[in-house]
Amino acid sequence: MSLRVILVEGPNDLMTYKEIIKKKVLEITGDEKYAETYLNFNNISIVPHHGKITATILIRLCKHLGIGNYDYHSRDD
Repeated sequence: MSLRVILVEGPNDLMTYKEIIKKKVLEITGDEKYAETYLNFNNISIVPHHGKITATILIRLCKHLGIGNYDYHSRDD
């Protein structure tokens, strides 16, 4: 189970966030292997929610599982 969850709208957003995080970590550390595995090492999951209804269900699930660190991103907000 992840300690932190980032909820994004769809699979394209998932790939974009992963790539942005990887590039930023690589820029800071200069370590490509660490940049590739940064999300895993820090127990961070990026989950596509595919819509606001599903997002609210996933937020409730995060709260139920005790994942207090989650972030919700939507293109409509």
